[in-house]
Amino acid sequence: MAVFQLFTGYYDLQRGGVSSKRRNAEFVGRVAAETVDRLSYTPVEFDLDPPKRGGTWPEDWETAADTVADVLCDTIAGDPS
Repeated sequence: MAVFQLFTGYYDLQRGGVSSKRRNAEFVGRVAAETVDRLSYTPVEFDLDPPKRGGTWPEDWETAADTVADVLCDTIAGDPS
């Protein structure tokens, strides 16, 4: 079973790096993949800054979604870009 977890710019910190929520999520994913046979975990960057509290989606959100879908398909096919 392949588990992909998408992370948006929401988890980026202004001073650089990512939030502890993201670090914890990636840690749990890695531990699960190491513990459960036939389970893989892949964190994936979703180049999007989602709207906050009902805001408007960026105009290019569909392009960002298409790009991440291509990454997922390539990874599943065994050709990670």
